[in-house]
Amino acid sequence: MVDSNEKNKKQQTKIDDHFVANWHPKYDNFWHDEEDYQEILKNVGAEIARTGSIKKDTFEKIYKWKAPRSWHLVEFDKYSIYEYVIRKIAEEDPKEKLRNLVVLPGIAVPTGSTILHFIFPDNYPIMDMHTVSALEDLYGINIISPPTYVEYSRFRKRVMDIFDELNNWNLRHLDRALMAYDKTKN
Repeated sequence: MVDSNEKNKKQQTKIDDHFVANWHPKYDNFWHDEEDYQEILKNVGAEIARTGSIKKDTFEKIYKWKAPRSWHLVEFDKYSIYEYVIRKIAEEDPKEKLRNLVVLPGIAVPTGSTILHFIFPDNYPIMDMHTVSALEDLYGINIISPPTYVEYSRFRKRVMDIFDELNNWNLRHLDRALMAYDKTKN
């Protein structure tokens, strides 16, 4: 049972500049993947600019970074289908981008949100069990599991509302802060 002081403290915690400054450096206490993240981000940006899609080896790196346990669900031998959809989503309405990714074999909402994040790093937060848990803990947001693209829309709106209030931080900083907060607190 959570005592009322602890409950009130959680309800009073606001995700703001101070929160991000405090929590995002703690991410490195749990995960050691920032170099991989930055490399993938750089590669995706260059490939999207050059070809409008992502090369298979970069897609594999994204998948290994986000969802290595689900590797066997992706049909890598049919990568041209994934490449086509990735190229197509650049032109789609923001609400349709994730919907079209999650119909691909092996792409669930968390992985789809990660692909979108690497393509559009300022507009699509990564949905992860830790970021969802932090938002549930701090704001009472309840996301069903496994999440649907409709649930991602709710998640994205909340994260982007928070992000719009931040100064000098990017979505990666916010993501790192939420993940570190959840890993530490829960």
